[in-house]
Parts: sequence; C-alpha cells; structure tokens
Amino acid sequence: MAKIALSFGVFDGIHPGHLFFLENAKKYGDQLMISLARDEIVLEMKGIEPMYDFNTRKALLEETGLVDRVVKGDHEIGTFRSVSLVQPQIICLGYDQIQLNDSLKIWMKQYNILIPTIKIEPFHPEKYKSSLLNKAVE
Repeated sequence: MAKIALSFGVFDGIHPGHLFFLENAKKYGDQLMISLARDEIVLEMKGIEPMYDFNTRKALLEETGLVDRVVKGDHEIGTFRSVSLVQPQIICLGYDQIQLNDSLKIWMKQYNILIPTIKIEPFHPEKYKSSLLNKAVE
C-alpha cells in the first residue's frame, strides 16, 4: 500500500518557495496529495479573492510534476473533509500554517485520529512568500 502524504494550501501562482515545499513534502510519501483551497474559502480566510481560480491553481500544481492528486479543500473551514477522503499516513504543513496546524490538532483530538504532522522549513521566506509576491504584482 502506498504511503500518502497530504498537504494543504492555496498555491495562488507557483513560486520557488512552493516548489521547495512540494519537493520536500513529496519525500514523506510515495504519493503527494494536495487539498487545494476553494476560491470562496480563500476569500473567507484572506479577505481577497485568489489571483487564479481553483481550476487554474489546480492545473499549475499538476504541471509541476510533483503532485500526484489534487482534491478540493473544505466547503467550511476546519471540517477537514480531505483528510477523511485521502486518509493520509502523514500530513506536511508549511512553516507558516500555524493556525491550520492548531485547527488540525483539535480536529484530530475530537475524532480520536492520530496522523503524524510535520512542518516543512521555509525556502527564503523573505523573498518567496505568496503575500509578498502578490503585493509586488499589484
């Protein structure tokens, strides 16, 4: 049985930091699955719509060749439908996904689920962080 690693994100335009993250997350499983945030959830979380719609962001992820499958993220923040759907053996989070990590721990405790979670270290976050790069585009 293949070991599945699951990661979460918006991936609103792929930059070197994303590629570094995906390359490292892929090392933790035979398959890397991504729970990609829906457009309406991005708006709810960040207060702005993503630059690219869901289908474009999905295609950009798939074009990297690093992702085995992209699933739609939650309709409602914190329900972690994709974890139930994918049933990963490990979850890889970005260094800045602190709130997501906290919510995930609460959810796992609530449902008595134990999936190891690891944090992928950043790749030049002062340079390759989506919020910084998106401001440069504005």
